[in-house]
Amino acid sequence: MIFQKPSTRTRVSFEVGMFQLGGHALYLGPGDLQLNRGETIADTARVLSRYADGIMARVFAHQDILDLARHGSLPVINGLSDLLHPCQALADYFTLRERRGRLGRCELDLLPAAQAMALAARRAVDPHAGVEDALGRRPRADLVEPGEEAVEPLARERVRDATEARPRAGGAGHGRRGRG
Repeated sequence: MIFQKPSTRTRVSFEVGMFQLGGHALYLGPGDLQLNRGETIADTARVLSRYADGIMARVFAHQDILDLARHGSLPVINGLSDLLHPCQALADYFTLRERRGRLGRCELDLLPAAQAMALAARRAVDPHAGVEDALGRRPRADLVEPGEEAVEPLARERVRDATEARPRAGGAGHGRRGRG
């Protein structure tokens, strides 16, 4: 777990979730990485790919999420970036489902800052749902119809590969112990 920006709730929820799934999460704060000493995000992605089974990153710049996915060989979870906050969006979506049941045609008033979160939930859970704010404004077109910068197909492939993979020998794959 890479934390350029600290967060109690994000750290605790990911660490507890990983533990409950039989894995182990490793916290890497700003002082634990070499990014402040000249290492690039691409270098960090390649190094972590040798040791870990996945990366969750809470970063300042969304480009860092894209670079982790592009240069590493692991699934990357966006814990927060300046563009998207998809895990929060999914939590909000599932809270709505839990409280209201089947959502069907559900209208929500969104603050502009929440637009990206709603879009992430929409794309992850129901690609046919519409998203617009209280003034009828739609999300940015490049978020709705991703261009060349989209990493989603690569991410889906890595998640599929990770779930089909057998446990590795040696130091990597600690999170897989006891599951197969």
